Amino acid sequence: MSPAQPRNSKSSSEDVLQYLVNYDVIILMDDSGSMSLFNGSSKSLWDRAMEVMQKVTEVAMKYDTDGIEIQFLNSNEGRTVKSMEDVRSLFKQVKPSCMTPLGKRLDEICGAHLDKLKTSQPPPKRCLIIAITDGEPTDAPRVKSTIQRTANELHESRTPLTQLGIQFVQIGNCVAATKFLKELDDEFEKRDIVDTVPYDGVDLTPEQMVKILVGAINRRVDNEK
Repeated sequence: MSPAQPRNSKSSSEDVLQYLVNYDVIILMDDSGSMSLFNGSSKSLWDRAMEVMQKVTEVAMKYDTDGIEIQFLNSNEGRTVKSMEDVRSLFKQVKPSCMTPLGKRLDEICGAHLDKLKTSQPPPKRCLIIAITDGEPTDAPRVKSTIQRTANELHESRTPLTQLGIQFVQIGNCVAATKFLKELDDEFEKRDIVDTVPYDGVDLTPEQMVKILVGAINRRVDNEK
């Protein structure tokens, strides 16, 4: 019998990503005015956000086969996409503007999923929210209260916390945003429904892709800081 061959990182990553078949993936894009800034880079924060969003969406589509829902903090142009052509068409209609109401939008998305859990038979698929943002939200307290309320409701209804995950992807190097997102990751570590990861504008490794896609719903991946 020949010795077992070591598994390569691609095979291992694909195994972990199988978690996504049980999830509806919602990508929440920060389209606030600050996303149009360049911050010393040759690409705007918006361009970098679109890059990571496209890469993540392309992989997620392989597992969430009924489509990836893309929503925005300000624009009402959000929709479910099933191809990369759908994605490109959508982003031709959205330009960065206005504020960063991350708490409001998370509250709406989490609230809608919790309502489905209470009323839908059979129960809905699990929900993974990937929020791609550059800065500290204009309603930071609401972000925290929404996460706290969501975790409490899941706990009180004896629903596994893996029913809903929130992954924050930071675009750029805003110090205030880094501090805020780290506080979220640390504060809600025991609740285990939140994860954060920075994106520096370079190609995503398989490990980084796994971190973005399942870090908020798989404790082992989340612990690989």
